[in-house]
Amino acid sequence: PHFKNLEFLFPETTRNFAQLPLQYKGFCGYSIAVHDRLLIPGNPLIGALRYKDHFFCFTSKDAAVKFAADPDRFIAHIADAAKRSPELIQLLELHMQFSTITPYGEERGARPHDRETAHQERLRNTNRGAPHRVQHRP
Repeated sequence: PHFKNLEFLFPETTRNFAQLPLQYKGFCGYSIAVHDRLLIPGNPLIGALRYKDHFFCFTSKDAAVKFAADPDRFIAHIADAAKRSPELIQLLELHMQFSTITPYGEERGARPHDRETAHQERLRNTNRGAPHRVQHRP
């Protein structure tokens, strides 16, 4: 089959093939998407798929061909899986894909210092008027 914007690379015909930065840390993208986040190491000896300057490896040629038929759909499915299991973001090194996500608490434009100051102010207001107890030790 003919695939647009895709290129299959093979160890015997690609210079420095072993140094290619494999997506998903070398786990099979097809397996992650189709088998509910199942992490199976890809086999780079069967080749790698280059798509949008990213390199993917797979457990089989069949998995590579199925992924290549609609890579954007599989990539989006893996991103959705990582949203459900955030540990995958670090494990599969998806940081760049999620770089636009705002950390909790910063969505309202508050800087960390402002949040800390607001927290201290709430504590002061909570303690105002409360009796202070001094514990005496025998």
